Amino acid sequence: MRNKIMATLFVVMALVGAAGAAAARPLTTVIKANGVTVIDGDFLAAAGTPTGAVAYATALASR
Repeated sequence: MRNKIMATLFVVMALVGAAGAAAARPLTTVIKANGVTVIDGDFLAAAGTPTGAVAYATALASR
């Protein structure tokens, strides 16, 4: 029983973390209707680029 509870908590925390990471996109990033991400007004990222990679590129572009 204890293992089921721990596994359930682990899954819930993973989902919460994934949702938080997805919502953490910087304000200077815009996703166009065709799925292309425009980072900081200058740089383009392909459709489906992971959020972490977009956030990293935005941080570099903002320096």
